[in-house]
Parts: sequence; structure tokens; C-alpha cells
Amino acid sequence: VQLFEVLLMNGLHVLKTNKFLFDLSDLLSKEVAQMEQPGGETFFSQKRILTTLIREYFTIIGILSRSPEGQELLAETKIFETFNSIVAGDRSDLIQLILKALDYNHEGEARSILARVFKNRSAVMRYISTQHLRLLLRAGVAGFSAWGIKLLCSAALKDTSSQVNKEAISILEEASLDAVALDTIVQHEPDFLKSGPTGVDVAYRMISTDRGFLNLHPFVVSEMVEWLSTGNTLYVKNLEKKIHTSLSAPINTPLNDPQIRTFAHSPVHLPPHFLGELSKTVNGCEMIRGRVLMLLYLDQVQSKKSTKIDKRAALWALGQMACTKSGFSFLERSSDVVPLMVTLAETAGCLSLRGTAFYILGMMCGHPQIRRKILELGWDYNEDLKIAVPQTLDDSGLFKLAPRPYQNTFSPSDVFISNEENEEDDDDVRGEATVLRLAGQMLNTVTGKKAVESLDKLAAKQPHLFASVKFFHRMVTLLTSSPFRVKYRRSIYKHFAKNL
Repeated sequence: VQLFEVLLMNGLHVLKTNKFLFDLSDLLSKEVAQMEQPGGETFFSQKRILTTLIREYFTIIGILSRSPEGQELLAETKIFETFNSIVAGDRSDLIQLILKALDYNHEGEARSILARVFKNRSAVMRYISTQHLRLLLRAGVAGFSAWGIKLLCSAALKDTSSQVNKEAISILEEASLDAVALDTIVQHEPDFLKSGPTGVDVAYRMISTDRGFLNLHPFVVSEMVEWLSTGNTLYVKNLEKKIHTSLSAPINTPLNDPQIRTFAHSPVHLPPHFLGELSKTVNGCEMIRGRVLMLLYLDQVQSKKSTKIDKRAALWALGQMACTKSGFSFLERSSDVVPLMVTLAETAGCLSLRGTAFYILGMMCGHPQIRRKILELGWDYNEDLKIAVPQTLDDSGLFKLAPRPYQNTFSPSDVFISNEENEEDDDDVRGEATVLRLAGQMLNTVTGKKAVESLDKLAAKQPHLFASVKFFHRMVTLLTSSPFRVKYRRSIYKHFAKNL
């Protein structure tokens, strides 16, 4: 393999005069003939692919495909021609080797072969080729925003397999983060509105361009109504749910488990916000200003009648709209947003509001005017990390909490018999106190077994103790506030189930 890398740079004339590639082409041609008329074992049989190093021949071909000259040589030896025949067949092992080996940085046969896989009869192979496009996107293959996006929109997105469609939409959603790729997506005008939440996210990003806004104007109008009613709140709920899931480890699993470490530190990517994407265009800002949304959300944050979730939703909307270049310029009273965020981050009594404001301040640091405003208010920022913090923590209330009186979540008076009741000469009161004492002993593994036996004897002598609804409520309060083992819970519940 290393030899061919050297020959690719300085010795292509050697390969042109050598019979190696012509012999390799003949072997591949025989494989194509074998696919059409199955017979005995061939050189590139599935068994030999798995057990020998002949799969490295595809690596060599991939090295040659890295340059236009190498691709010309592969075309002259008709290797590309045989590849076109192979990817149309049912040899999934060979197709995957071809997809992974070829270099797609240069326009030519390699990209055509990849496109031909989308015509394969097997939905599995079409799905694998779609997944390979995600790999090429992340690898930064040259020109992917043009030919790769076109292949996704024209082939994968229109595939008869729902799994291929779903994967294609997911890749396009990831690709839409790039401005050039997003423009290509908009040019193809794909219909994402029936493709679930991921498709809607792509549509949101499409409306951040002038052409996308015009193409999807009916969708924008209907979505605006939706977001003014419930969409903005649902956005925050879904985002906070993802954050909670990312920071929460599964129950009863060791903390040193590598899967838990990965789960607990999995990143949460901020999904596109309809109003934030809409504010990236002049027409979108005009629509937002026409509905006076800035004033609406400012009032919602400051109103005492607003719920906590509504306030957080309003904060996200304000932050998303104000942090865009055109949004900051067009929105009315946008200069009030930054002081409001700083005040909430330092003084909000509700920690969820404080955390939301803190995060949004960091998100807004991308705008130069907002950065200047943050500095004026005594905060500093790191544009690369997308974080804003007070310049002097001692003078800021960001990490300070007002003292509050301690309030226990469980009051013993809800369960145990009061002193006045104990002073009364009442057999039922003393009997209930005995039941509660025995239940308390069940919390101890040493005395638990004996307490169960004593409780069974007491229930046999005084079954009426377990026929009181009021006493059952006391017992349920005790059971739900203490770590009773299941078998002890059952030994208590069975007496109430029998007598109530």
C-alpha cells in the first residue's frame, strides 16, 4: 500500500506500463460474470474477502483515486466500469469495500459510482450509502455542499425506503449548519414538512435565508401562529428534558461504568428556534416587528402573572432574536434585552430563570454590540467558548442565594400519635402507637423479622386497628417517606387490605 502511495506521487508512468492494474481489472470482470452466472469460487469470493488480504486491492484502488491522473488510469484499465457493474449487483461486501476505498474529493467516476448505489435493489445498501454520505460530510470532502447535498435531495430523500429517507433528513439537518450547504438545500426546494421534527428543524433553518423565507412563506405564517400559542413553550420543555437526560445517570448502575460516563456527559445541541431563524432575514424581522413580539416577551418576563416556564420561554425567544445581526438591528427596544438578562442572572430568585439567563448571555456574545453592552454592565465574555461571566464575582449575585428558612418535607406530626392522644386511656390509640413502633423496627434489618411476627400477632388479636382509614393514611405517609424494604411493606399492607 505504501508503495502505491509513492507511485501515485512520482511513478504513475510505472503503473501505466505495468500489467498489474490490467490483471486486477480482469479479475474484477470475472467477478461481475460470476454475479450474472453463479458458478465456482472466484478470486474475490466472500470467503476469500473475509479470510485473506485480497480486500487490500480495493485500498490500492482507493489510493489511485485520490488524484485526477489516478482516476484516468483506473478508467483506462476499465476498473471503474467493473465497479459500476458491481454496485448494481447484490455483493454487499464488495459494494461496501468500494464505497469506503474510493476518494470523492475530485469530480469524476468515484462520485458517479456512489450515486449508482442509490439505484441498487437492496434498501440496506441504499441505507449504507446514505450513511456513508454523513461520513463524507463530517470528513469535509471537497464540494460536498454541492454534489453531496444534490445526491441527498434528489436520490436519498426520494427513496422508497422510510429508513433511507429518515437518515437523509438527519444528514441534511446536520449539513444545514453550513451556510453554503444550506443555500444548496434551499435551491433544491425539498419538502420537509411531512418528515417529522427533524424535517421541521431543517425547514426552520431554510427560512433563515431570503429565498427560503419566500419559498416557505405559507409555512412561516402558520408556524408563527403555532409558536405564539404553544410552540415557544414546547421548545423550552423539550430542550430542558434533553439537558436533564444528559445530566442524569440511570438508576442502580455503578458510577464508574464507562457507559454511564458517556451518557452523563453527552452534549446537548441547541435545536433551531423558529423566531431566531426568522430574525436572520429582513423580511422575517419585519414580520416579528409587525406582531410586536419583542415587547410581548419583555412584558411576559417581567409580569408577576407569568408562570416560570412561560418566562423561560420568553427569555429564549428574546435571546434568539436579539443575538442575530439583522434581528438586533430591526427589533424594537433590543437594547433592553441585555440588561434584563444580566439582572435575572444575578438576582432571579428562581434558579431555573437564573440559569437560563446565564446561558443566553453566553449565546448572545457572538454579536459585537451585545459584547460591548456586556462589558458596560460589568461582565466579561469568551466568544470562542460562548460564555459570559461577571468581571468580579464578589460584587455579583450570580452565585449568591438569599437565605431561606429550612422547611422539612416530612412532618412527624402527620404520622405519629401526639402526646395528648398518648395521655388518653384509650386501647385503640395505644394499639396504633404499637403498630407504628413495630413498623419503625422494620427499618432495622436486625429487628425487622421479629417486628413482622409481633405485628401479625397484634393483627390477629385486634384486627379493628387496621380498619381505620385515618390510621391507614398515617401509615401510608410513613411508608412513602421511609426506605422500607418491599417484603416489609407487603407485611403491613396485607393487614389493611384484609380489614379495610
